[in-house]
Amino acid sequence: MKNRNKLCLLALSTIFLFSCRETSDKSKKIAEVIKNSCNCEIVTSVISSYGITISRENPSNVGERYELKLSNCDSTNYEAEVNAIQTALKTTKLCNDVFILLEFKDDTVTKDFVIDNCAVLVK
Repeated sequence: MKNRNKLCLLALSTIFLFSCRETSDKSKKIAEVIKNSCNCEIVTSVISSYGITISRENPSNVGERYELKLSNCDSTNYEAEVNAIQTALKTTKLCNDVFILLEFKDDTVTKDFVIDNCAVLVK
């Protein structure tokens, strides 16, 4: 029974989830807006997907999902960075109906934030 459930889940995720490591036009725009609105030297698009995604952060997310890693930031005030990013994404309307996971990473700290439909959720 467990194998059947795993097979069904795999089939559903294969059918409904289109995920790639290549960046789409929207993914590039989101990364560009984030790079221009924060004080981080490196902004890397980790993954972008469209479909039904199942994750710990948002177990029933349907739609677009983007994950970005931000590093070499001038500031450790990540909340201020996220607020500036959120404002820029709202202005460009790139966060409407979108789930964005931002991972700030430096030598000693990793801090995650979520922007879900233009609202910031602190993890």
